[in-house]
Amino acid sequence: MKFSLLPQGQRFDLGGEIYVKDGPLTARGAAGGGQKIIPRSAQVTPLSQAEPRSSSAPEALAAQAILDAFERYHRECLSCLDQLALEVSPETLAAARDRLERARGAFMKSAAPPKL
Repeated sequence: MKFSLLPQGQRFDLGGEIYVKDGPLTARGAAGGGQKIIPRSAQVTPLSQAEPRSSSAPEALAAQAILDAFERYHRECLSCLDQLALEVSPETLAAARDRLERARGAFMKSAAPPKL
């Protein structure tokens, strides 16, 4: 199939490398590579969005590293709140903790992989 016929966001194979189409003439490496210009006439092999990939392990590790970093950040925020405990009312502290927990929940919900 020609690259120009792929819909944006479609995963495809080009020369043994997996890419995701992100523009009319551009694609990015599925494993986190930078953008690459792809000729419209290039012959590519479309891949199913749900198809398991051999490169998914590095992506999963990268995703887990991001979630781990976020959790460290969240714990630091809560620690900062604890340090403010002597300076603000218990109600204000509870409200701030609640807001942080809701923001964390929203982040985790948006970061969750789609159900197939």
